[in-house]
Amino acid sequence: MLYLAVRDSVFKALFEEPIGTLLIETENLKLLVFNPETERIIQWIP
Repeated sequence: MLYLAVRDSVFKALFEEPIGTLLIETENLKLLVFNPETERIIQWIP
């Protein structure tokens, strides 16, 4: 299983928009959202 790691700012700018949500659902993307400053995982999206 492969996850795409994205910065929290990228997630907010792209994947919280309707087109990003559609992309996650239709392409079955698995995301790991992280904060690069704190080096912490914010969210897992299986």
